[in-house]
Amino acid sequence: MGGKCSNQKMVSDDIVKAFEQHTGFNLANMFPSSRVARLLSGAVSKAEECHRSLDRQLDDIIREHREKGADEEVEDLLMVLLRLHDEGSGTDSLSMDSVKAIIIDLIAAGSGTTAVSLDWIMAELMKNPAVMKKAQTEVRQQFQGRERNKCANQCVVPRDSRYWKDAEEFKPERFAKYNRDVNFGTDFELIPFGAGRRICPGTTFALATVELALANLLYHFDWELPSGTKPDDLDMTENAGFTASRKSPLLLHARPYHRIHASS
Repeated sequence: MGGKCSNQKMVSDDIVKAFEQHTGFNLANMFPSSRVARLLSGAVSKAEECHRSLDRQLDDIIREHREKGADEEVEDLLMVLLRLHDEGSGTDSLSMDSVKAIIIDLIAAGSGTTAVSLDWIMAELMKNPAVMKKAQTEVRQQFQGRERNKCANQCVVPRDSRYWKDAEEFKPERFAKYNRDVNFGTDFELIPFGAGRRICPGTTFALATVELALANLLYHFDWELPSGTKPDDLDMTENAGFTASRKSPLLLHARPYHRIHASS
């Protein structure tokens, strides 16, 4: 949301509890019509308490954001949502419940799954040192020696006759000869984002986030396991739940790839 909230740890803990309660095994899910099962499992009361706690945390986040909002020159996403809530009227207004739901989607559904993906990728790379070395070499070869960003003229490139015959003409068939990328949702060999009308709306953003974060981790650091730990010793057990996070935390030593020189 553009910064850290004072109750970040509590929000994170509540979200983890919510995931565990919604995806774990309990009698209430097995026998939803049984009042006895609900009472014995305590699932409903736990879920309600978790919801109340998370709702309180969101109220605090929104209050903090409103207090500092007047000093911010640029609106972040939460400020935009609050403005829509304040300025709307009737059926066109954005309810506060909707604002909170969008925040939870961004924090839990978006950030959580992305973090789990990166954790699994790094664990698999550490478990297979040869693959880690190959991946780092490929990333570093691409960025070696690059000191600044170079901006291409996006208006000229698609019209350059050196690369596109009849560049000014509309010919979609010119792209038919190229191998297409994976079309998430229709290529059922790989469906990490679901498929059909229920496909994840954050697919493009999630892919870009994971690729950018992973490229930075592989380029800027060499990674080592703690002393005495071998790749085969890594625990790859999964947690229960639909995000399938790793059960054990991934502990690594990071060594900077480039020496950091103090400025004189």
